[in-house]
Amino acid sequence: KTTTGAVQQEIANKSYSSASAYNIQLDITAAPRVRIRNSVTNLDYGATSAIALNTWAYVGFTLQDNGTDTTIRLFINGALNQTYNNAIRIGDNGGQFLIGAHQDGVRYFNGLIDDVRIYNRALNADEIRRLYNLGR
Repeated sequence: KTTTGAVQQEIANKSYSSASAYNIQLDITAAPRVRIRNSVTNLDYGATSAIALNTWAYVGFTLQDNGTDTTIRLFINGALNQTYNNAIRIGDNGGQFLIGAHQDGVRYFNGLIDDVRIYNRALNADEIRRLYNLGR
């Protein structure tokens, strides 16, 4: 539940310097996006719609890497919003995993965050929908 869409806001972040990193954030229009960076490339994978201010929303993403191709799927309120194929791969960078903040100490989330989950596999659309319905 965000209270402002005027600034870039971190939902969850794992970054360290210019090494591999990933974060899920709201951009300045309050649209969710996943940002993935490695030492060469910094790419944004954005949703097609924004989150309403002062309203709870479920935002999730899955990353499936089969060794040759990486697919990112963004979900809003249990529904698939966007799919990106051939995304860049994420490596471990040894940085801290932060919720509601960026390691730069500047970008914070304005609002409330509840029920952050990380899995060791990509959930399918039915599993995402069930998680969304559990929190309603």
